[in-house]
Amino acid sequence: MKPHTDVGSGVVTVDKRLYLTEDDRLVEEGNPDGRWLWCTPGMPIPREQAQHYGLLDEPEPEVAAESEQEEEQPPAQPKRRVPAANKARTRATDK
Repeated sequence: MKPHTDVGSGVVTVDKRLYLTEDDRLVEEGNPDGRWLWCTPGMPIPREQAQHYGLLDEPEPEVAAESEQEEEQPPAQPKRRVPAANKARTRATDK
């Protein structure tokens, strides 16, 4: 069940009908375990869902490169506390 992937985007295009089983698996059309139609040919699927159901063999290399860059960055500086609003203001005069 290898789908056609669009390189550089977070979307995978599937080339066949896939059905969802009662135990949360995807099977091809004609499998007796299939209960609900999950996707049709040409339908765009988010890459995260495709990875969850095992439609992709290996993780996207760009995603792995991004995670390595995140690890190399130094920790962020702690934010400074914002002073509280001045509650001792005088009241405006009425016109």
